[in-house]
Amino acid sequence: MFRLFESLVDPMQAREASRPPVGTLAFFRFFLHPVRRVLFATLVLSGVAALSELYVYIYLGRILDWMGTTEPSRFLETHSTALLWMGFVALLVRPLTQLSSRAIINLALAPGITNATRWQNHRYVLKQSMTFFQNDFSGRIAQKVMQTGHSVRETVVNIVDGAWTLIIYLAGTLILFADINHYLLLPMLLWSAAYIAVVVFMVPPVRSKSARLSEANAALMGSVVDSYTNIQSVKLFAHHSLESEYAGGSPARSHSGISGADARHPDDDSHAHHTQHRADRHHGRRIDRAVDERDDHGG
Repeated sequence: MFRLFESLVDPMQAREASRPPVGTLAFFRFFLHPVRRVLFATLVLSGVAALSELYVYIYLGRILDWMGTTEPSRFLETHSTALLWMGFVALLVRPLTQLSSRAIINLALAPGITNATRWQNHRYVLKQSMTFFQNDFSGRIAQKVMQTGHSVRETVVNIVDGAWTLIIYLAGTLILFADINHYLLLPMLLWSAAYIAVVVFMVPPVRSKSARLSEANAALMGSVVDSYTNIQSVKLFAHHSLESEYAGGSPARSHSGISGADARHPDDDSHAHHTQHRADRHHGRRIDRAVDERDDHGG
């Protein structure tokens, strides 16, 4: 059963390893195009599951109304057809659509989108020149390749699980309240306006801060990974105390200097040259301090 859902998305699907577009919508369309059918099926199943759950509350209200207007002896006879339909929706449609949508999201979309995005980025990075890899931290390049897949997955899952379900619930509630009394629409409309205002005014600052945080994390991971990769040079030219002092200042330098950089094209190496120059400068300082200390000890 699990294999059926896991095979819906092939992360290793053969595609041209080209540069992702710059625009947001074009960027997501580039990575989600291979899974568009699975994504559409997920939206349909999630929509049906949300509607069926909304109908459960409507059915409960109708049953209470019928119980107050229908004689107990004729209740089943009068409403048997409607009760069968309610049972079909509540006991069959709702659990099946919910289980199916959750299975597709957790077993197909989430791992499939993550790994497919990482694989596509990895193949594109492999096509770059030696200069590209020499002018940047290997760990930072790897971190960006890996975290892009996680970001695309989280966005898609949040839209399917959050925004899409919210739209269906909100539309169904508005229709239900409008049928009961139009005055009931007022609190829902006020809540919707407040929600939209929060999204409009709060999301842009969070987005910019998230971009800077992502750059800082990538720079920090690049520094740590490259330190471990070149551990022979670190051990050869620096005492433990010097390395600890340098490493203790790395997070601050990462957040203040490297984190503000924007994503760049592989051919635009100006920021990478600046980063490498700073790394070489700090590394040279560590070597000079180590040599001075050894001379002092030797003297």
